[in-house]
Amino acid sequence: MTGIGVILFLNSHTAELTIQSIINDSPASKADIEIDDVILIIDEKPTNEMGLKEAIKLIKGSKGEPIKLVLGRNNDKGKRKGIEINLI
Repeated sequence: MTGIGVILFLNSHTAELTIQSIINDSPASKADIEIDDVILIIDEKPTNEMGLKEAIKLIKGSKGEPIKLVLGRNNDKGKRKGIEINLI
């Protein structure tokens, strides 16, 4: 298996790559990743004009290769903060 263990969707309202679910016992489930987090950057590449297929290809990568994500997460007051995650 390659990838980090998430299911993504392209939010039709915001055009953002959003975490829909997290697979149990995956790298994502062991990291600080939550459902509804938005993937803002994949390995220094902004996702704001990236399609779903391109994002999945970048995230999937090669088995054993590290990946760096910057996620956006809204707090209970609706303010978004950035979270940097490094996974293999």
